[in-house]
Amino acid sequence: MIAGTNGLGYMSIEAVQWHQTETVILGMILIGIPWLILDRLLFVPLEKATIVRWGLIQR
Repeated sequence: MIAGTNGLGYMSIEAVQWHQTETVILGMILIGIPWLILDRLLFVPLEKATIVRWGLIQR
């Protein structure tokens, strides 16, 4: 995220260097929202299916 010269990671690092707290928080929110959506739509169902398949819980 911080290796490039554009993008959310770069924006956040630049904002830290210039003491722009609101931009840092905005970057955190913009990175977090897609992660929450991806987690709820992809990883939670996958985890539930895997737990049942491996026999860790019984239905």
